[in-house]
Amino acid sequence: MLRLPSLIAVLLLSAYRGGNSPKVEPEPFPIINEYQLHGVVVKEPVANASISVYEIDFTKDNHKGNEVASGSTTELATIVGVSISEPLSEYYLIELTSNSETKDRLTNKKPIIETMYSLVSAEQLKNKTAINLTPLQH
Repeated sequence: MLRLPSLIAVLLLSAYRGGNSPKVEPEPFPIINEYQLHGVVVKEPVANASISVYEIDFTKDNHKGNEVASGSTTELATIVGVSISEPLSEYYLIELTSNSETKDRLTNKKPIIETMYSLVSAEQLKNKTAINLTPLQH
C-alpha cells in the first residue's frame, strides 16, 4: 500500500512546472546581412594597398563620413576583406591609400598616385557588382 501514495507523489511532482509562470523563450539573434565589396584596381594596378570605405558626408570638404569598413588589395590588385553591414547607405566613398608595402604591378615600384577614390552604391553591393578603381576617378 505504500507504493500507491509514493507513485502519486512522484507523478504530482513531475507534473509541477513552477506554478502558473509562463515559459520564457530566448529572443532570437537579429539577422544582419553583410555585403562584400568586389573589385580591382586598374590603369595603375596597385598591389598591397589599404582600402577604406566611408559613409558620404556632404557637410565635410573631403566628403568622408564615418569609416564603415576596411580591407586591402592583393598581389593581383584585387580588393579583399571589405565587408559592409546593413543598414546600407545609398552610396559609399572608397579610398585606396598606398602604404610601405604597396607597389605598382607594372613597374614593381611605389605607385605614382598614392591615393585613389571611387564610389560604390548599395545596389552594386547587393548585386555583387565588381567596381574598377582607377586613377581616372580621382
